[in-house]
Amino acid sequence: MSVVRVCAVVVLAAVACDPDLQAQGLGAAAARAAEERKAAEGRPPVKFTEKDLPAADKLESELRDFLLTEDLFWKYVSARAWLLDLRAKSPNLDRYLLNAERAGADPQTIEAMMIEERAILECFDRELIAPRAYTLTEVAYRRALVDAARSDVDIGRLPPTRAANAQFLRKHQIQISNAVSYHWGEKEKWLNWRRGVRR
Repeated sequence: MSVVRVCAVVVLAAVACDPDLQAQGLGAAAARAAEERKAAEGRPPVKFTEKDLPAADKLESELRDFLLTEDLFWKYVSARAWLLDLRAKSPNLDRYLLNAERAGADPQTIEAMMIEERAILECFDRELIAPRAYTLTEVAYRRALVDAARSDVDIGRLPPTRAANAQFLRKHQIQISNAVSYHWGEKEKWLNWRRGVRR
């Protein structure tokens, strides 16, 4: 070992063992922290809003308080039926959306794609449902389908809004099942046939 390395080891060992040197180091660190706090006192606090959140977090933030209601849900069912009709009549549009769906695009990406299509916006306008409300309803409905199949005990452990949406589906199970079958069933079957999907 060189003389320089030996000296360095001796100095480090002395610093580590000398309580006076340790106290000086701690004192200096405390003084720096106090100076930083004092300098920060004059600056306004940093505030974050939902606009600062990533897109997925924004959606989750909205879903946290999003309750399924009869009025909105039936608008969603009808709007989706119009959308299925449109996709059946427009193979290019269906392929455009289907490719994104199969690639795992998130709901907000799909929403942004739909907003760019005037024909899709007309589907929403017919049922007086905004694109955002449509997206939120679709995501909440898909989650509620899974949650409604849970036991009562498990539903009771869910966040309040998700538990309420699961109970909404249970309460209206027959009406929803009949409506979905009537409004979506044959359209989805035909689309799957055209896409070459066999079930």
